[in-house]
Amino acid sequence: MKIFTLSPFVENQFKQSPDLTRLTSGDFNLTTDWKDFKDTHKHLDLFALSRKYRQSRLALIASRDLKTNNPEDHIQTLKQTSQLAKLMITFAYKSAMSECEQKYGKVINKMGEKQDFIIFALGKLGGNELNYSSDVDLVFCYTGAGESAGKKYLDAQSYYQRLGRRVIQILDSVTADGLVYRVDMRLRPFGSAAPLVCSVNNLLNYLESEGRDWERYAWLRASFIAGNKAIAETTLTSIKPFIYRRYLDYNIFESLRQIKAQIVRKQSQDLDNLKLGIGGIREIEFIIQTLQLTFAGRNKQLQGNDLWQQMHNLCEHGHLNVKNLQQLTTAWLFLRKLENLCQIIHDSDTHHLPQNTKPLALCMGFTDSKELLQRLNDYRKNVHHIFMQLFFSNHDRNDEKPSNPQIQQIKDQVSKRNLPKISKHKIYAALDALIPYLDQHNDHETIIQRYQQVINAVSKRPSYLSMLVESPIVLERLIQQISYSQYFSKTIAKSPALLELLFDGIDKDDFKINQQWHIFCKKHSIKDSEHYLEILCQFKQRIQFKAIMAYIDNINDANSTGKILTDLAQKILSLVIIQAHQEIQQNFKSTIKADDLIVIAYGSLAVANMHLQSDFDIVFILNQTITDDNHRFIMRWIKRVILLLAIPTHAGSLYQLDTQLRPNGKSGTAVISQNNFENYQLNDAWLWEHAALIKSRAVYASKAQQQWFNKLRKQVLCQKREPNTVDRELIEMAQKLDSLGDKGHQQDFEILGNILKQAHRQPSVIANLDQLFSNNRNKNKLDMSILI
Repeated sequence: MKIFTLSPFVENQFKQSPDLTRLTSGDFNLTTDWKDFKDTHKHLDLFALSRKYRQSRLALIASRDLKTNNPEDHIQTLKQTSQLAKLMITFAYKSAMSECEQKYGKVINKMGEKQDFIIFALGKLGGNELNYSSDVDLVFCYTGAGESAGKKYLDAQSYYQRLGRRVIQILDSVTADGLVYRVDMRLRPFGSAAPLVCSVNNLLNYLESEGRDWERYAWLRASFIAGNKAIAETTLTSIKPFIYRRYLDYNIFESLRQIKAQIVRKQSQDLDNLKLGIGGIREIEFIIQTLQLTFAGRNKQLQGNDLWQQMHNLCEHGHLNVKNLQQLTTAWLFLRKLENLCQIIHDSDTHHLPQNTKPLALCMGFTDSKELLQRLNDYRKNVHHIFMQLFFSNHDRNDEKPSNPQIQQIKDQVSKRNLPKISKHKIYAALDALIPYLDQHNDHETIIQRYQQVINAVSKRPSYLSMLVESPIVLERLIQQISYSQYFSKTIAKSPALLELLFDGIDKDDFKINQQWHIFCKKHSIKDSEHYLEILCQFKQRIQFKAIMAYIDNINDANSTGKILTDLAQKILSLVIIQAHQEIQQNFKSTIKADDLIVIAYGSLAVANMHLQSDFDIVFILNQTITDDNHRFIMRWIKRVILLLAIPTHAGSLYQLDTQLRPNGKSGTAVISQNNFENYQLNDAWLWEHAALIKSRAVYASKAQQQWFNKLRKQVLCQKREPNTVDRELIEMAQKLDSLGDKGHQQDFEILGNILKQAHRQPSVIANLDQLFSNNRNKNKLDMSILI
């Protein structure tokens, strides 16, 4: 076999176990094979059994790996080496547990419940990608306090301490057959100075109160190995908030830079190390895990310990570009296979190339060593370039401080303000960070003014200033947005927390309004009706802001953006109606239910073309008779709806209302019964009101109510009309609106008039109105609303 020329270890294993040859081809199942091996080697003690199996199967996995030329097949090899380790660790655990239970019995708590042991794997084993000859990073936990129920009494801590030591002894002791795995326990709470085992509660308390940023990296790759699986999985779920922060943890920038600096220092000591050297495996891990720590708190699809999968997920969600993904995945597969082949030569935990690289080159598919080394250098160069760019600080862009007269003038003004010294220095740094980007834009003065507006708003928030200084991702996006429109600088100045959204990529779930509202509510504990309104305004502001970001970045077009803003408006309207109903019910009991109301929208809301300046053209209809008994409740309810929609809060207001299209206009009642609305439309409405009905839709209604309105709308619009009368009345209405200062309706009225004239012959013209009115004019309205 080709691998024999490289690895004396593999060749020796095949000589000792000739039956391995038949397993080198065809399907191979480790679990079944391990069971068969135990059955045929019952004469071996647990030390010899586990060592002989691990050595022989490691050689087998390596030989099978070289039978394929597809680089991605090595991922399955890594999974097999991980599965082998899990089988051996589980075997050691079960053997040790059996011994402890025979000696001391089982551990029982005061409730008579059995306590359990849990083994977690971190590092490469936790990520299911163990090297051929890696250490295994383990953490031992037990489920809770208790006492052993055997002849000899032990408390839970002492019991599981002995169990843990025995597991390590079975795996790590060197015998005539070697060892199974070197066990590294330094990642446990408080490290080597702490007890070998801890309770689950102590683990969670430690991470919450003492956990450091490097431990977030470590536990990001954690997985269950043996013991109580249900509690282990619950524990890993409980650890997730420690790993993935739902908010942007701005201190992470400094910590990342320190970890990165440590990596660079180690590289200078060992440049040729495939794992730790320049452009090595550790750099790839750092890149991917750092992006996960940054973004996965808000996007669960980026959470997980599968490095290969997360590389692709990060690209899919816009945090890695396609070129970087290709460079990282290609390099990672190459480096991992190369490292494994170096380790399998003598079954040693090495990360360096052997002196004679020719057999290695042949096993990697190259004709000679020179070709291998050239490819290795190319891959490492690509990785290191990406690594050095990651979280490259804005204040590291130039060795000398850049200057700009306008910026200097602002800094002079800041120096006179009554601010803490540290805040002033952060403001200076944030202002200086802008300068290198100005050459990319024409109107420097406008960008600086808008940027100053943002800086002034966050001047007393050091964490936001740190984000601008430390993260080019945020700063570049901010400059891009404010160069397009002052909407972004004005909105961020009003609500600085929106800066965080610049750090996120645009996710496909961001505009699923119901889902996002549910997430937002879970994040904010709503205290009272006033707070509820504030949360609604914040929610609207965030969705709008992200929708406009996506539009400016050409992720969504004008029609898609209008649809998002419409979905948002419709959701908020329904929430306000229900909230107002609940509030009025507290003081005025009524049999009127929230779903007795029907809301008809006209204009942009009806045809899904909302923009930032859109208001609500709506009519309130009650699906039952308005009587003396229910009139007071109904009117208070509708007035409360109108108030909640329009009242200003710290985060702005929701929507302004225009109810002129209700029957009889301003002189009409705020809410009308269903029968009266129908009678008005069929018998009393003006022709221009029928024209307005073309762009109308039931936006708050049950399915039956929607059917009623659609039927009425069709009946009204499909009446036969005299064309000249239609043209004359609509022209008159357009002129009247022009005289009142409401210009620009002529084009719309012309379209609406044509529909009214055709509808009785072609009823289909009143369908699909969102498509009919999705035109450049709507794009212009959206653009204007952003640029105002």
